[in-house]
Parts: sequence; C-alpha cells; structure tokens
Amino acid sequence: MLVSIYLVKVKARTGFTLGPAIFMIITTLAALLWEIWIFVRAVFVTRVPLMKPPLKAYPAIGFIFNGVFIIVGVVLFILGIRMAIMSWRAYAKFRAAPAEA
Repeated sequence: MLVSIYLVKVKARTGFTLGPAIFMIITTLAALLWEIWIFVRAVFVTRVPLMKPPLKAYPAIGFIFNGVFIIVGVVLFILGIRMAIMSWRAYAKFRAAPAEA
C-alpha cells in the first residue's frame, strides 16, 4: 500500500501495486477473523480448549491461553481495519492532489 501511495503521489500508474495491496489486506483480515472464530468456538461453543500435550492435562490453562488469543486477535483485527482506512485515506488524498513539481 505504501508503494501505491507513493506512485499516486508522483502521478504514476498504481494498478499493478494497488490490486495486490488490497488483496493482502483482505486476506490478512479474513485470516485473523478465522483464527478468532476458531478460538471463540473452542472457548464458548465446544468448551474444549485448543491445547496440545503436556498442557492438555490442564484445561484451565488452555482456556486462559485461548482467551488471550481471542483478545490479541480482536486487537490485531481492529488495528488492521484502522491501518486499511488510514492507507486508503492517504491514497485518496494524494490521488485528488495536483502533481508535485
């Protein structure tokens, strides 16, 4: 996205960088949502924490770790949305601006 913002700033074509940037943002945010759902399902739906031996013998620790992973995932998703919005606003700002000398 940074390369696309630079290219639009200098009034160059951005299609070959903007498309992959949007794809990567969407893919990353979708993967975060998927992981959040996996941990939410484990904690609240099936009530079986996602843990491997030897910690599997301690389900309370598993629930704590899974809860932390949910919180971290939600925070990262919110930050990712914020980054996407800020990037798009910067891109739109330079696209509307006149060319620099």
